[in-house]
Amino acid sequence: MGRNAKISVYLSSYFILTFIPNGGKVTVEPKNGPVGGSAESIQKSAGNPGFCRRKDMKDAHQRNTILLSGYAKLPASTTAEAVFDILVVAVLFDNRTGTIVEAEASMVTELAKRFISNLMVGYNLNDGPEDLIESFDTYYHGNAKKALETAIRGIFNKYRDYVTEQNALL
Repeated sequence: MGRNAKISVYLSSYFILTFIPNGGKVTVEPKNGPVGGSAESIQKSAGNPGFCRRKDMKDAHQRNTILLSGYAKLPASTTAEAVFDILVVAVLFDNRTGTIVEAEASMVTELAKRFISNLMVGYNLNDGPEDLIESFDTYYHGNAKKALETAIRGIFNKYRDYVTEQNALL
């Protein structure tokens, strides 16, 4: 995979977030292909007869989960940079509590992906980024540490904006 490769982050068992660095394009679509047309064509394109994007998004809303993502440039001459160029960290959080319920990062190894997820899941976004970044500083000693910090700060900035927007609606 070269510098023009897509970065794909699986958001759930149904959806995938794709980021194309040079084009700056971000899409969210079913894992089995793009969605469009009638409910039947959506189900067929997803490869799952019980799948319907609108229904699943409604169910996700009923579960009160919201997706946030943060991005950062990876350091030069690392394996991750050679593959992805940009680090993507995506989290699903419970909007009732602010707790991260699922997390993923565009790292090369499955071990690094699981490690990052384990550090993030259960963390409450209302506590601010400092303690989470301190955990990464203590336990993560890979070359992408600064990029992870930047992406995490981006997630917290988006969370702050989300909370401000929700409070304005009340």
